[in-house]
Amino acid sequence: MRVLMLVLMSEGEPYKWFRNVWKKYMKSHPNIDCYFYRGNPNLVTEYVLDDDTLWIRIPDSLPYIFERTVRAFRYFVNTRPNTYSFLFRPNASCVVNFKRYYEMCTSFPTHEFCSAMVGSFPQRNVKEFPSGSGFTLSFDVVKRFARETGLQNVYIDDVTFGHYLQEWNIPIVPSSRYSFEKRYYSPEELADILSNHFHLRFRSEDRIWDAYAMNMVVDRIYSNK
Repeated sequence: MRVLMLVLMSEGEPYKWFRNVWKKYMKSHPNIDCYFYRGNPNLVTEYVLDDDTLWIRIPDSLPYIFERTVRAFRYFVNTRPNTYSFLFRPNASCVVNFKRYYEMCTSFPTHEFCSAMVGSFPQRNVKEFPSGSGFTLSFDVVKRFARETGLQNVYIDDVTFGHYLQEWNIPIVPSSRYSFEKRYYSPEELADILSNHFHLRFRSEDRIWDAYAMNMVVDRIYSNK
């Protein structure tokens, strides 16, 4: 079983700090292929895949995230159609414990599956949507997004994903995520958090601190692998 992980990434600060943290471990698991995906409207070709980044000819801005994500799906569906069982799409300011996540994937159904922290957006009649901080899709659902024609951005990207999952009658299985919201954790608190969560989110008002904390957590997880 192989897993594709596509990390939503952009240009400038704080993303360059987050990117450097991801680079420390994104190639660490033998069965997880992890890439950043980014927009560049000046590309000569539609896609360019380098060592760690899929570049897509599209603006690198918020209104285009849903389309950029679907086009990233389309690239891997077209070039590696039978390689993966699941996809995980985290955002840049997250840390993922690859070993724990892969072990979880072994218990997931491989058909019409989505797992994430669940939100609701009744203003667009979306009862459930998968949090954009990180969601899992079985690869048949990735293929459906990649091959479906006429997809439109309903609102922001994660609400739009929820809109189509709802339309296709694909339920969202709730998943855990821990959000770091304070600066100090006792060793016991941190050990408990890391032992119970594969997905860790950093989103404070101080993005420099977020990058610093991400780096510390990565060192803690991957020094004990």
